[in-house]
Amino acid sequence: MFFKIVSLIVSSLFVVTNSEDFGFIYNGFNRLNLSLDGIAQLTSNGLLELTNTSRLQKGHAFYPTPINFKNLTNGSNFSFSTTFVFAIVPSVCLVMVWHL
Repeated sequence: MFFKIVSLIVSSLFVVTNSEDFGFIYNGFNRLNLSLDGIAQLTSNGLLELTNTSRLQKGHAFYPTPINFKNLTNGSNFSFSTTFVFAIVPSVCLVMVWHL
């Protein structure tokens, strides 16, 4: 069965530089306690699907614990980096036929 999906896989790595380093990496979303909204769903293989073949529909996923981007002791901002990996699957498969 062929699924036409637009999926977003967020492989996030936040690197915080201070005395209390904090970081995390998502390698699939199955074991996370995300709050899903709209048509968002987790697929059986760990992908986070925020849209599907429905028109004008979308979903959201929220991490359950707030992430602090500011040092509470001296007020400085933490630096961070993030990486997103996503796939866009076309709704129509194009078949090219060459005639000789």
